[in-house]
Amino acid sequence: MSKHTVFLSGKMISTVAQSLEQLNQAKILLLDAGLIRDVVLEPKVQNIVATLDLGSRLDFSMLVSQVSNYIYEPEIFPGIIYRTANGPTALIFSSGKLVITGSKSERELQDTAKDLMIKLINFIYN
Repeated sequence: MSKHTVFLSGKMISTVAQSLEQLNQAKILLLDAGLIRDVVLEPKVQNIVATLDLGSRLDFSMLVSQVSNYIYEPEIFPGIIYRTANGPTALIFSSGKLVITGSKSERELQDTAKDLMIKLINFIYN
């Protein structure tokens, strides 16, 4: 279920929305409650978040010694924060699970996931 925040400026932020239909449902509920006037929605994707599972553990000691553009402070956070060259950021966990955030399109998300898979393949435990 998506969540929506409506501001006095008239802007609305929707999180967890997976389709334009979910945004339209929120609009109808707000109209029915008399909270907004009828408007044409002009959605703009700001942040797509995805999770991936490599299915195997990662060798973090090798990974942090050979990859740049990352933050790894295990006392503060158990994963590697990896800033990609094209914008999105990935959270990489030794379990082989990843979270990619900051993509603005499905294509950008797919490209980021592919690049990460290529970078991480050599650090998978066999």
